[in-house]
Amino acid sequence: MLYFLFAPFPRLVRDVVDLLGLLDSFLYAGLIVLTWRMRRRILLNFPLRALTYAFIAIVAVIALAVGNYGTAIRHRAKIVVVPIVIVAGYISYKRSLLVDNSNSSQIGINEKPKS
Repeated sequence: MLYFLFAPFPRLVRDVVDLLGLLDSFLYAGLIVLTWRMRRRILLNFPLRALTYAFIAIVAVIALAVGNYGTAIRHRAKIVVVPIVIVAGYISYKRSLLVDNSNSSQIGINEKPKS
């Protein structure tokens, strides 16, 4: 499964096309890291948990059939939406925390100024 998700590895890069594949594998590495960071939220949320388990099952089945990293890149492109959807809630949550902290001194539309 690791070869399917993260190939081509840096030692396999020999051409510009391989470098693009490496960038694709970095995208998946980032998505996997963010998924790992939000594992508690995934376990408590049934739709996210079901989507994560389905993604793991799909990756396991495809990884058994793929032996070439060019084919792995092509098959990964078909399922890239699933980890993006899983991680999108985490990114939105973290961004809202940053926005709430930075705008704490500003007055909202429906708020009255303090006198």
